[in-house]
Amino acid sequence: MKRRNAIKNIGLSLGGLALTPTAISLLQSCQSSETYMLEYFTQDEFTLVKRIADIILPKTDTPSASELKIPEFIDGYITHVAMPNDTVFMKRAMAILSKKLMELSGKEKLSKVGDEHIVSQLSFYLKATDEQKEEWGKVFYEYTEGLEKDEEDNIIVDEATLPQEEVVSMFLSHLRWLTVSAFKNTEYIGEEVLAYAPVPGQQKGCVDLEETTQGKAWSL
Repeated sequence: MKRRNAIKNIGLSLGGLALTPTAISLLQSCQSSETYMLEYFTQDEFTLVKRIADIILPKTDTPSASELKIPEFIDGYITHVAMPNDTVFMKRAMAILSKKLMELSGKEKLSKVGDEHIVSQLSFYLKATDEQKEEWGKVFYEYTEGLEKDEEDNIIVDEATLPQEEVVSMFLSHLRWLTVSAFKNTEYIGEEVLAYAPVPGQQKGCVDLEETTQGKAWSL
């Protein structure tokens, strides 16, 4: 299989990523750990994920994504919670994005790529029109549906025909979703930013949110 790799169900369930109790436990573990050993990403890839996460959720009056150890959670999530086909898909997408960034910036190392180039790619894919995103999704799913399978029922992906724009678009969209979802579920956000009542009081039905929580959504 020259220039081909057997991948089982590439990216077909990535859209179903969810913060299950197992994922929440992993998130809490990452936040309480003093040190973290990478399991999925290489160091260069992890640094890129951290930079992307901090662009999506920078430090303002709340901590940045990296300060809340969201990138560590993403590394652990892909390793221990995501489906095997998703781990392969995200690795493939990361390789394509990394190559695009180095070509765009004219750098030979991912670590040398400037933030402005990362921002430009995030803007291109995440701020695309709904019509463009729909077209990318259509092309990607038509591609996956048309893939052949080997004797072990593994989907065979031809590197030469892999739709790169579509792969990167899906990868960044899911990375943003996972970053924001994890951020909202951190202990800090739950207790310091959202309305938090560890011991609920009297149940009240129709009440004014401004009066009860100053407009904040409930943490629990």
